Amino acid sequence: MGSHMGSPTLWSCARRAVSSLRRVIGNLQDRGFLPRDLKAAGVPLEGLPDVAELAAMDGTALYNPREVRAEDILPYLKNAYGAK
Repeated sequence: MGSHMGSPTLWSCARRAVSSLRRVIGNLQDRGFLPRDLKAAGVPLEGLPDVAELAAMDGTALYNPREVRAEDILPYLKNAYGAK
């Protein structure tokens, strides 16, 4: 009753916005303006541990309620690289 989060209109607008954004990103990737993964962006696979270390030391990690460690970040980077 006082929450806007349950509003079907709000959720449907949010879903349409996300869908539109995915389409725009896909179009940019298809046209070569935006890389699909870290490999396509030119990041070397052997550099991912260094990227993970830098990410763990980034100042924004201070605001994360959980400790941010490079070994926790590395699997996400490998996924973003395409090297699962």
